[in-house]
Amino acid sequence: MGLSSQAAGVLMHSLNVDSHCLGLAIPKAWEIYAPGADDLLLAAWGPKDAHERPCVVSVTHERLSLELSLGQWQQGAERIMAATLIGYQVLDLHLQPGGVWQAYRLARYAAAPGDPVTMEQWMLVIGQSGLTLSVVGASIEYAKWRATSTALAESVTVR
Repeated sequence: MGLSSQAAGVLMHSLNVDSHCLGLAIPKAWEIYAPGADDLLLAAWGPKDAHERPCVVSVTHERLSLELSLGQWQQGAERIMAATLIGYQVLDLHLQPGGVWQAYRLARYAAAPGDPVTMEQWMLVIGQSGLTLSVVGASIEYAKWRATSTALAESVTVR
């Protein structure tokens, strides 16, 4: 069930970036942390169920140099993740996926040894700001949270 189809059950959150407003619909039942820090703009997670872990959502911000292209930014991100995330494996990475997003990544890594997680990311450049929406959850439960992940990405607006 998509977030847009249950509008009464979501809250729109606005994040200001480089004279633009990024809107994102988060389910009302989720916990939200919005520190307003330079790099982490928002984090949210679903209610914890006794049998499954909630997926975690974050919106991060990175100041980009003028000469850095979207592709170069993502190549750098790939190098960092491969060097810092246990067993990092990119499953899909493509530019221009559609909508407001300019790049998409699907990857797996281990949050801890023997604890595989799947990560979906959507990336966007606004001015000199690189924005990333990340959704991370247990790999074994990916089929359960993928629709929510997609709906979160599709709810994003930029003004």
